[in-house]
Amino acid sequence: MRVDRFTTSAGDVWPFEESGEGAPVLALHGVGGGAYFFRGLPARLGPAYRIVATDLPAGLDPDGRVAPASMAQWGDGIAELTGALFDSPVVVVGHSLGTILALELWRRRPDRVRALVFVGGLPEVRPAIRERLSERVAAIRAAGSMAGWGPRISPGVFASRAFQSVPESIGMFERLIEAHHPGTYVRNVEALLAASAVDVLSTVTVPCLSISGTEDAYAPPDDVAAFVGALAVPCRRVLLDDVGHMPFFEAPETFAGSVRAFLESLPALGRD
Repeated sequence: MRVDRFTTSAGDVWPFEESGEGAPVLALHGVGGGAYFFRGLPARLGPAYRIVATDLPAGLDPDGRVAPASMAQWGDGIAELTGALFDSPVVVVGHSLGTILALELWRRRPDRVRALVFVGGLPEVRPAIRERLSERVAAIRAAGSMAGWGPRISPGVFASRAFQSVPESIGMFERLIEAHHPGTYVRNVEALLAASAVDVLSTVTVPCLSISGTEDAYAPPDDVAAFVGALAVPCRRVLLDDVGHMPFFEAPETFAGSVRAFLESLPALGRD
């Protein structure tokens, strides 16, 4: 695995992990996550795919201050990154916030997008989650710390079954959530709350796949159905029983198998 970073013309630094040498796949994580969300994909998909998974820019200056960010700024950065790292259109796998970023890449450079995979994704935050996240960022900003937030967040993103089946993944997630710089985490959530890609849906013309869980509080089945129904093209859909917002941790083999089947169905998949 290659670990590197890409710096945009605006000065944003996008760390990334790269594995494989085949057809290009770009993986984009959600708030509070990182490239590690997709660490299992290369082994499960095999060498036929070149997988690049990014981290969102931390945006910290030398004095530890957090620079502003927006979905528009990140969308521009992803467009630059794909142009620099890939010679052919990519399949974009976007989890949660990454779904909006994937649609923002389509908005800017549809010529660079081969297909779209939405994982626990919606084109904007739904009202109930908007209220929950707004309260969370207010509390974190007031405390100036992420301490204790891992166990508070995990029950909302993992299905109840996961606490018995993959406790180590939940523990890792909780620890890494608390390792975030609080200012960066607050900034990222606020950028998500301000974002919407609803207007892009009617323009999408590439093959699409949606993977989500029956217990996903952020992207419930009915909301996902409405989302994919608004796309300009039919969207293949996989709904995983007893899975929450983290299918790559909660059902990794099924998740990867669904991605693989979709990739294999794509005609003349571009290669670098």
